[in-house]
Amino acid sequence: MPDSDKRLGPLLTGDRPLPASVNAEKAVLACMLLDPEQAIDVVLARLRVEECFQYPPHRRLYTAFNELRADMAPGRIDVVTLHAR
Repeated sequence: MPDSDKRLGPLLTGDRPLPASVNAEKAVLACMLLDPEQAIDVVLARLRVEECFQYPPHRRLYTAFNELRADMAPGRIDVVTLHAR
């Protein structure tokens, strides 16, 4: 496997990456922020690695959600705690 394909990790299917949608990524992150008690654990269980997000700022937000969830209950995660992280 070429080095450029290794960085794609779980997004690689055959010889081509799966299609990505910045708007879909935004929607997932918005759900996590708008209803953290219902969404955060579900998303973190299904999208286990930050590479599931193509857009680098979205990867950073996902990582911040993951780190915050390790430290606190989902109901305590909001825009302020996310921004601080």
